[in-house]
Amino acid sequence: MLYLGIDVGKFFHSFCLLNEAGEKKVLQIPANKQGFEKLSQLVKKELRSNELLLGMEATGHYFLNIYDFLLRLGVPKDNLVLLNPL
Repeated sequence: MLYLGIDVGKFFHSFCLLNEAGEKKVLQIPANKQGFEKLSQLVKKELRSNELLLGMEATGHYFLNIYDFLLRLGVPKDNLVLLNPL
């Protein structure tokens, strides 16, 4: 199982990918088409090879684009957890 935490921002989104051994990969993408394409490559790779659980904060309206994008990539709705930042 892999875990992907997403910190949603207005201009950038930050990610931390964590495996069961505690090894992590941290990256940041711009909140634009090029950034989403980079995220697509990572998510598609991990969806093929492992079970992936994603957690993201529901920050204002900024999360809506990335949430919809992840669903369209094929991330099951049950594997995408929205968290209240309060």
